[in-house]
Order: sequence, then C-alpha cells, then structure tokens
Amino acid sequence: MKAILGYTNKLTVRPGDTIDFKVSTTLAAKYSAQLVKLINGDCQSKKANFKEETIASCADGHYEGRKQPIYAGSCIIVNTYSALDKLDSFTLSLRFLATIPGGKPQCLMAQRDGQSGPGWALMINEKGQLTFVLSANKSQTHITLNRPVRANQWSHASVRFDGKNKMLQLNCRQIATDKIEALGLDPDQLHRVAFSGSLPSTTSPLVIAADFLGRTRHNKIIPGNCFNGRLEAPFIYKGILNDDQLTNAEEGKRPTSLSDRLVADWDFADHEGGMQILDRSENRLHGATHNLPLRALKGAYWDGTEFNWTKKPEQYGAIHFHDDDL
Repeated sequence: MKAILGYTNKLTVRPGDTIDFKVSTTLAAKYSAQLVKLINGDCQSKKANFKEETIASCADGHYEGRKQPIYAGSCIIVNTYSALDKLDSFTLSLRFLATIPGGKPQCLMAQRDGQSGPGWALMINEKGQLTFVLSANKSQTHITLNRPVRANQWSHASVRFDGKNKMLQLNCRQIATDKIEALGLDPDQLHRVAFSGSLPSTTSPLVIAADFLGRTRHNKIIPGNCFNGRLEAPFIYKGILNDDQLTNAEEGKRPTSLSDRLVADWDFADHEGGMQILDRSENRLHGATHNLPLRALKGAYWDGTEFNWTKKPEQYGAIHFHDDDL
C-alpha cells in the first residue's frame, strides 16, 4: 500500500480553469507537491527512460498530510424517524435476495447506534442465517433462523415485535416465480422467543442495507455491515399483523382497513426522484440513497412481460446494494 494517494476532481482542464487535488497519506508528516510535464512515464520496464519537466505553479509547496479514509458501501438513509420512536409493537417486512450470504454480518435494516449500541437490526449473520438483534442496556436479544439463506433466492423476511406480550417472531419465506420453481423451494422458517425490557430509544437514523457507524467530519454517514444483494418493498406497520394480513402486505396489498397503522411504506419502484426514496405512508419518512446503489432492477415478482422498466416500474422495484459501492 502506497503511503500517499491522490486524485484530481477533473480529468482535463483548460487554461484559466480550476482543478482540485485530493490527497490522503498514512504518514503524520508534511508532503511536497510540484506540477510537472510528463515526457515519459515508463518506470517499470528494464529499459525505462522516465522523464519529466517541472512547471512552476501556485500548487507547488509543502502541505500538512492527513489520512482521509474512504467509507465504501451503498445503503439508504432515513433521517426523519420520529414516527418510529412512538412504537412499542411493530411488524416489519421486506423482500431480499442475498448474492453472497455468510462470511460476515450483513445488515438488511437497522436503527441502532453502531454495531452494539441501543436499537435493533435485521441482518444476515456470518453463518448466512437470518437474525434479528435487539440491543438495550448493554444486553442483547438474538433470534436466529437455523437454515442459512440461499444465495440468489428471493425471500420475504419479516419481524413481529410484540412489546406488550414481550415476544419476538422472525419469519423467512422463499418466493417462487412459477410452479416449477416452487417445487425446489425450502419450507418456510419461523422462530419465536420471549424477551424482557422494551424497544430502546436511539438517536440514530434508520438505515436500509447497512449499519450506522457514525458520521464523518463532513456529516456523511459511515456505513458498516453492508449488504450485498437486492432489496425491495420494505414496510412497517404499528402493532402485530396476523398471518393473513402479513402475507397480503408482503405480496403488495395495502388494505385500507390497516391504513391508520401503516408507519412506513418505501417505494423503490418510483425512480423519478433519483437518489430520493419515497415513503407512501402519511408519515412521509422519505430517505435517500448513499454511495449510489443500482436502481430499477428486476424485483421478486418480475414476470418477463416487459423489458423496459419505464413502462412497468412496479416490476423493476429492486435496488442492488454492494459493500464496495462508492
């Protein structure tokens, strides 16, 4: 690894234009800068004839070096979360397709301070298992499904957090696009555990596809435990949905009888906002993408009837996240 790295904010400039040089160094020392004209940049071959000419400029001189880390990984940030603070019981669900489950933790949705601070997280653990973590007062409650997540398989993941009866339920249900594919699916998974305490309060934003590890000095989020794969149609309801209500909601139905309980309904299929992620609920918990995940991809219920995402955006409502997105 080189001790000093740098790049420019433009590839070409004309006389009179301004160009910025971004420099990071692992050495706690000054570095020198000099503008040069490169005649021959070959410094690798045995017959190298490296040659450059110095050109006087206002950039020449010595500068204080400092490390400027790059925090890679794409995600969605929801900074307005007051409606979530009032919940004592909730039902959360989303569709997910993991491309490389296992090896390290990957967060699907979380609202907690760091990886062990107060809050909660729905994630895939290092063994590739779907798990829900509740952290409060330096104690953690884990609920984990036994069978690892299958790579490149669309599934519904849901959490029912019952603060009144102190029960947690985690479900995973694979999605089949046709009857033939349904023959090869694994059985649904369900696990229920009791817990003590209540939903802890947190000042962290809600993050989709990553954990919140703080902010840089420029107030940009530092993502951690970033997810590799596609997510689609996350929603949160107040209280506990029964099995029929949850199944209908997971398949895209939003019953009017439950409208007053809908806390958040993020619409990934609305691509008009660019980086904006719209919440269709009355709470308007809108979010924004971070580090440019790939939008307008085929979702879990894509049926092959349309290959232009602009004509049937509801079938292209998936977003693909990567832990090395910039």
